[in-house]
Amino acid sequence: MVGSHPARLSAAPAKAIVLTGTVTEIFQANAPPPSMEAWAVTIRVEKVKAGKYEEPTFTFTIHSPARAGLEVGHRYTIEATWNGHKYAVKETSPIKKEDAGP
Repeated sequence: MVGSHPARLSAAPAKAIVLTGTVTEIFQANAPPPSMEAWAVTIRVEKVKAGKYEEPTFTFTIHSPARAGLEVGHRYTIEATWNGHKYAVKETSPIKKEDAGP
């Protein structure tokens, strides 16, 4: 499922999460119109800085990975908010590139 993993039935998802991880994949999301989020980005979660997120990966959709400055193999801190269906990442929110390493 593109746009994050579904919430577990046992607990409500955090309203906001901040994750640090390495981009492992960028691919076309084939989102139906009128969605402007044509690309999906998957990160390997290395650290949960805020909120609660227990999955090993996090996938989100955006309009343009190039415009957001995202590249496979680079580490970023991503802020996402729960919209009632999935975690959404705004390209206008800070997507901070992190130094390489642990």
